[in-house]
Amino acid sequence: MQTITGSAAGVPYTALPPRGVDGRAALIITWHMLDAPRTDAAFAAALPMADVPAWRVHLAMPMCGGRMVDGSVDAVVELARRDAVRAFLVPFVREAAAEFPAVLDALRSQLPIVDGPVGVLGGSLGGAVVLEVLAGGDVPIGTAALVNPAVRARWCRTSRRCRARRTSGRPRRTGSSTTTTTSPVSTVSNVLRCWW
Repeated sequence: MQTITGSAAGVPYTALPPRGVDGRAALIITWHMLDAPRTDAAFAAALPMADVPAWRVHLAMPMCGGRMVDGSVDAVVELARRDAVRAFLVPFVREAAAEFPAVLDALRSQLPIVDGPVGVLGGSLGGAVVLEVLAGGDVPIGTAALVNPAVRARWCRTSRRCRARRTSGRPRRTGSSTTTTTSPVSTVSNVLRCWW
């Protein structure tokens, strides 16, 4: 399968052309996850959608892959340590969504894409980008798909007792009900592991 790499409005991408389509074709834009597959190229390989008669353009997310500050995860880790949600995740999603209209304009000049609504797809935090794009309403969207979208964050105290409960997987009593505290999104360390 032919793969095209490039940059649109400063955002790197991996594009897969439609098979069996002469001339212009529809467009599907994707945003990858922060965990594997965590780059535009890896997402293109993991989710090629080869039978879809449309261009599939996988965009690089901010601070990922070729967009990492100084080629290192240090800046990401520092933002996540300060405040994983407000200093990193929210600005990350907003930046990816804000750059989308300019990226789309650039892609229309680079690739033979039909005018009109586009399809969008996002996995995990990329799903949050899709939701932000849909809510913004700046670009006509024909179809949207979410793959395990990151739509909520759960917080836990950092005391030793809480950490022990969180990692033990044993049920704990809370008032009159029993809950289990083994959610994969309950700690910042699980968020941080996405960048390695």
